Amino acid sequence: MDITRGRELQERIGLDALTQWTLFGTAADTGMQERCIRIVGKTWDIPEEETQAWLDAIARERSYAESGSSEHVRPEEELPVNLSGLETLNMIWDLFETAVQMDDLSDRQEMLDFAKWMEESQNLLDWIKLTQAEREAWKEGSASA
Repeated sequence: MDITRGRELQERIGLDALTQWTLFGTAADTGMQERCIRIVGKTWDIPEEETQAWLDAIARERSYAESGSSEHVRPEEELPVNLSGLETLNMIWDLFETAVQMDDLSDRQEMLDFAKWMEESQNLLDWIKLTQAEREAWKEGSASA
């Protein structure tokens, strides 16, 4: 991974945060996304101004949500409400590639936590085609739970 892919990762994380504020208003919590944007910037040597631009956009969207404004930083149709399975996997992979470049354990944990959250929030398992044996094992496992 390089600075170009780091910028793309920052953008995907930033768009996810904007989507959260747009969809959920004041119930949104984008602290994890904001921390990850900072970590990605630091890890891939992205200029501070570019990192700050994403954080500022998130702060503007938060203030719109808190004021009850119908204004948004980006039009809703530009926001990724649901990623495809491949988009989710690519994002998770980029989070892992970023994590292995870090020396700080808490930063690596933040990337792992965000990757887990992405898997859950984007319903990654819904995109995965199971083999017949996996479907049967899953059915047996859920029946005994």
